[in-house]
Amino acid sequence: MKTKFLLTFIISLLTAHLGHAHALWIETPSEGQLNKRHTVHVYYGEYAEQSTDPIDKWYSDDRDFELYLINPNGERTKLDKEADSDHFSSSFIP
Repeated sequence: MKTKFLLTFIISLLTAHLGHAHALWIETPSEGQLNKRHTVHVYYGEYAEQSTDPIDKWYSDDRDFELYLINPNGERTKLDKEADSDHFSSSFIP
């Protein structure tokens, strides 16, 4: 019994680095200027490695996200998004 457990544990440790999790993440400048366009980019891929997947490789439901701008008094405004080769982009004017 201990041998099976030890063998399973060792195999798990050796194969743990093979797992990767893709994620959506948003990149935007940390500061904006009044009355100047502020852009937002949404990527899909391995954030830790900064590798992005082309949009045609995204799962179909990953492309169906919605972006909302929430102003200081809580009002939500839906932002239109545009597809590029490896990300979606949107913008707004503060």
